[in-house]
Amino acid sequence: MGDTGFENHLLAYARLVDPCTATVVATSDAGRLVIAVSGSIDVQASATVADQLGRMIGAGDHERVVLDLSGVEFCDCAGARALLAVHELAEAAGIACTVEGPRPHIRWLLELTGVAAVLGLTPQG
Repeated sequence: MGDTGFENHLLAYARLVDPCTATVVATSDAGRLVIAVSGSIDVQASATVADQLGRMIGAGDHERVVLDLSGVEFCDCAGARALLAVHELAEAAGIACTVEGPRPHIRWLLELTGVAAVLGLTPQG
């Protein structure tokens, strides 16, 4: 096994250099905006991610926004709150907003916090 202490120090240093550990990429077609989020939506990245998502949603004339979370590897409660805030922003602007593809552990967090129901994720059983 490797030295996890050293790996943790490297991760901490990487976050100091680049605190946003998430990537956000948008594509648009026929009134639908698909925003793919990847990486970690944690307490350090949540404000930046919410800001980026909000600007992307506000920048165009979209009828529907899809947040593709299939590339999200980690999300904490701050990240869940950021997703909820973006959803509320879209809905307030009259834009339907849905979430697709969260990994099982991300879905679990969203269900546990009650955010899944607001985002329109159906429970898995």
